[in-house]
Amino acid sequence: MATKVPPQLLQLMCDYYPDSDRARVLMNSLSIPTDYLDFSGPPKTMWFKLLAEAGKHTTFLAVFQQVKQDFPNLDWANVEPVILAPLSTIAPFAIPPESWKGSTTGTVLEKIIGKQSTLLPISFLENGIDASRSVAKVQIPGVGSGSGFLIERNVFLTNNHVLDCESTAASAEALFNYQITREGRDGTVATFKFSPDDLFITSKEDDWTAVRVVGDANANWGQLMFAKAPAEKDQHVNIIQHPGGQPKQIAIYNNLVQFADRTCVQYLTDTMNGSSGSPVFNSSWEVVALHRAGGMLREPNSPSTRQYFRNEGTPIELIRNRLVDEGVIS
Repeated sequence: MATKVPPQLLQLMCDYYPDSDRARVLMNSLSIPTDYLDFSGPPKTMWFKLLAEAGKHTTFLAVFQQVKQDFPNLDWANVEPVILAPLSTIAPFAIPPESWKGSTTGTVLEKIIGKQSTLLPISFLENGIDASRSVAKVQIPGVGSGSGFLIERNVFLTNNHVLDCESTAASAEALFNYQITREGRDGTVATFKFSPDDLFITSKEDDWTAVRVVGDANANWGQLMFAKAPAEKDQHVNIIQHPGGQPKQIAIYNNLVQFADRTCVQYLTDTMNGSSGSPVFNSSWEVVALHRAGGMLREPNSPSTRQYFRNEGTPIELIRNRLVDEGVIS
């Protein structure tokens, strides 16, 4: 049974939340999981999909009340009756009883277990495979290895403690497709050298390095996209990495953000030595952080001396802002 979307409310949402960033903030305000929502398309298309989803979690009246809270200075006297009249005739989404062939005792046999749904479209797996192509092992002769990934314009991101200077970058290589295939065989590795003379930007404080690769790696190995919204506490995050210098792997269980601010993201996702420089993904396979460390960590700016056994990354917006300022990306 589909949810009937009231046209007056649909137009209101298009007028005041016309882009995906504002739409995402509103859905979060309503405690509606956003990891698997589709924010694509023009405003009317986007909000038709989002309101249909909202109707599964809450009432349209609650959506309207949140809009009023977000825009308290608007003159709602004339708008409110127009919006509320059709809302009173539309019930929240519900599965009709006749469609359920199980228990008739009234006992709920299925439910969402955690604070947010872990249900994802099957395309989540396909998109993850696509994203994994841009992740590579960083091999530094005589030193060790790390991980990293491609973004636009053949720029490669990793940690400062992996590639700390131009001379280190000049001696290192990026190994794409260093992984085990579905047949259990070694993948055919594509090796790229770095070109620090062309581009090399690093930050020891925030532990990241951007360096150009030699040749057009983007042509075959794609690029990862930066998330439009920062990581949030209790968000699910996944990391594609080369732990211990091994073939490419993914950490996809028990992956919850425990702390996030503008300088640090801490999460439970598993990593090992060699995972430094890996992309930390949200459920849309957008990069929210660059993995950098792990162990017994304190939460930044916390007055408590308590430490937590977590992993940690640099928020991607810190890196994006610097790269934009430097004219590396647009």
